[in-house]
Amino acid sequence: MSNYTVENLWKAFNVILFFVLIYKYFGKQIKDMFLKAYNSLIAQVEGPMAKLLSNREAVSVAKLELQEAKKKYEQAIANQKTLAKEQYDEIIAHAKVVAQNIEKMGKEMVEVEANRLKSQLISNLSTSLISKAETRLKEVFKDEKTEISYIKSRLERLGK
Repeated sequence: MSNYTVENLWKAFNVILFFVLIYKYFGKQIKDMFLKAYNSLIAQVEGPMAKLLSNREAVSVAKLELQEAKKKYEQAIANQKTLAKEQYDEIIAHAKVVAQNIEKMGKEMVEVEANRLKSQLISNLSTSLISKAETRLKEVFKDEKTEISYIKSRLERLGK
């Protein structure tokens, strides 16, 4: 064997011995270091993945809740529209009844007032006509001849 080969074998042996000694004394620490690094990398990947999955789940739950809330909202709007329509119809019907009652009362009041004014007018007219007739008769009967002729004509009528 040549000197060069022995030297290379010796170097290889030293390198192997070096790695064996390092493994013997520091192997567990190196293994733990690599395991920690591996676990750290896995944790760095799994943490965000878990958050991502959790967020996706939360988003899906939120979407379902949103759809449910939207359905409830639409149902509530439909119910309110129906209720408003019913109340509107009731108010209109009540207003029509009230308007008819007011119209009826108005007609009755107009009729009562017209009858009152009519009787008042008749009373005033009759009073006026009576006073004018009395005045006219007094003028006509100032003359005694007219009065006597009137009495005679009345007596003749009664006598017939």
